[in-house]
Amino acid sequence: MTGLEEQLVSKSELEQEKDSETLKSRKLVKLAEKYKRELEEANLEIRDLKAQLHESTDFRVSVESSQTQQFFTDNTVQTF
Repeated sequence: MTGLEEQLVSKSELEQEKDSETLKSRKLVKLAEKYKRELEEANLEIRDLKAQLHESTDFRVSVESSQTQQFFTDNTVQTF
């Protein structure tokens, strides 16, 4: 009877270990999903920031071009 009791206790301990590892696994899966969502959000934010940077660069080039044209127009008028 002692051997049978030991087997039951051993089996119970293994089942508890299995349950514990299953729980850890589920938590890690949830954590991985959370980080995946955060990464996707960060990538979207990076894309938006790049678009804003591109727009501001285009605006700056446009302003510089206007200033350059104005400079040459002003200097051309003065030389005549």
